[in-house]
Amino acid sequence: MTVRATTQFHVTTFFPTVRRKHAAHPVPTGLRLRQALLRPRLSRCPARSAGTLGERGAEMKPCKGTGRFQWNKGGWFGAQVGSTLYLICLGCALMFRALLPGIIVLLCGIVPNIVGLLLWWNRDRLAPYRAIQRLLLTVFIFTLIACGTGIFCEHKTDIDHVFTGATRSSWIVVVMPVLMLLFRLLERAAVTRRNAPPAATSRDTAP
Repeated sequence: MTVRATTQFHVTTFFPTVRRKHAAHPVPTGLRLRQALLRPRLSRCPARSAGTLGERGAEMKPCKGTGRFQWNKGGWFGAQVGSTLYLICLGCALMFRALLPGIIVLLCGIVPNIVGLLLWWNRDRLAPYRAIQRLLLTVFIFTLIACGTGIFCEHKTDIDHVFTGATRSSWIVVVMPVLMLLFRLLERAAVTRRNAPPAATSRDTAP
């Protein structure tokens, strides 16, 4: 009896949420402690639904963005495929002339698509703005790897001259950072407009 009272004192002292609930609905001490430790953090995103892949995909409620960006299937996959398709096509073409560099470039186009699919599948837990920034960052990293591979092979004398002009095409790596900055400005402007107080009308300011 004494041990149970002591345990209850420690639990209700360090977990005030448990203390408030215990006053109305007494719960065994071990269960209260487990609930306090495993309590999920509050989030703006709805809880993840359980079930099969098809059921979860049909019932999923995407996170709602706080600014300009919202989850949209056409916009998401359009941006994902549009920013990586040229790497996939280029890698497939290069594999017939230089196998290893072609495989590297091909993987640089495939991996961002895998990351994009994972982000889309977790759209019920990820804010759309954070997700699109992560996707753009991933595309930037692998575009940099692909350009670096092309520049390296351009200066190799034992590789066919299919990489001629890779250095002149390296400007493409700045596209993703520019888009990330632009999206950051758009998101901040949208959040500012949403949080701004309503403008006073002439009727409100009249004496």
